[in-house]
Amino acid sequence: SMSTASEDMAEVFSFLMTDIKITENKASKDAILKKKISFIKKGIAKIDDQFDFIKWLKKLNKALPKKFY
Repeated sequence: SMSTASEDMAEVFSFLMTDIKITENKASKDAILKKKISFIKKGIAKIDDQFDFIKWLKKLNKALPKKFY
């Protein structure tokens, strides 16, 4: 995102929630993106230290019709 910090973080979060593998792969080549992901994950851990992006994505993929992914 090019407008606000909160919008930018929301977009990074949405990418984490929809395709964590691609997002983390891109972050391995981008230090700023890597820091944003770390910030988001630490914030989520403060709310729910058991949250697992991969498990959440597997549940989501089972719940959505095939046309969504």
